[in-house]
Amino acid sequence: MRREQEGHLRTRADFENYRRRVERDGDVAARQAKRDLLLALVELADGFDRALAHVEESPDSVAAGLHGMWRRLRSLLEAEG
Repeated sequence: MRREQEGHLRTRADFENYRRRVERDGDVAARQAKRDLLLALVELADGFDRALAHVEESPDSVAAGLHGMWRRLRSLLEAEG
């Protein structure tokens, strides 16, 4: 009976270690995905900066749209730090 109990405890400990490892790996993957998304958004923001440098050459409606999208993107990036 003692041997069975030890085996049971060992199995529970192994499972708990596995659960923690899976949780930790999931957290790492989520942080990496967020980082990748934010880097892509920063690249997009750089594109907006380049476009806005020439906005005076565009019709007013296009310029207003670009400025509005840029403000929204900037506020999203600021919210994420």
